[in-house]
Amino acid sequence: MVDFLFSSKPEQIAQSALVIAKRIFGDVRFQKILLVGKNEISGTILKNFRNENIISESSLLNKKQKNNFLNNLKYYFKSFDIIITSFKSDKILIKKEQIIEGLKYRKQKPIFLIDSNIPGNIELDSGSIDNCFLFDLNDLEQFNQKESPEFLNNNLYSNDEFFDNLDKVMPEISRLFNLKPEKMIFLEKKINEYVKLEKSNSKEIELYNFFKFLIK
Repeated sequence: MVDFLFSSKPEQIAQSALVIAKRIFGDVRFQKILLVGKNEISGTILKNFRNENIISESSLLNKKQKNNFLNNLKYYFKSFDIIITSFKSDKILIKKEQIIEGLKYRKQKPIFLIDSNIPGNIELDSGSIDNCFLFDLNDLEQFNQKESPEFLNNNLYSNDEFFDNLDKVMPEISRLFNLKPEKMIFLEKKINEYVKLEKSNSKEIELYNFFKFLIK
């Protein structure tokens, strides 16, 4: 069991993971989620995803199942979009080279890896791989502290209908320009500031059409 040395509560860190997942994939309901091992934070993260009515989740909890995961990373990286890991080990168990090899089978679809162990079990530099979004507990903690509570609760936007439509294209924008979640957050904040400043439906339509043009 992980001992938390963070100022943020597990629920806040779990909410950060959910917000990041939505920025990567858009609608998280249709992403396949895998929990490998379990501690307080990984269980809380999974619970948050369940509240979004996800339709596909699996868990590997015992030693045999976790060893099978480590021995068949290519299969699991191909089959799942969000993987939450929690091994009772202080060693690096998943290396960057293994992730690169596994991502070859995903055909450019991003993967979200959440390393919930202290110390982490996934090689930290793996986050630099294209289409691989790796966050450990420290990353999620910093994200929670940096973002305003209203953003984490999805109450930031001034025009819900406009941003509901924009949310449909933003994951494609993220993949097209290889934007990490923190860059996506920055971009969305600037869009919101612009919309509030202009206060014009025509400007919103122009902006939305521009983003649609980018992903054609």
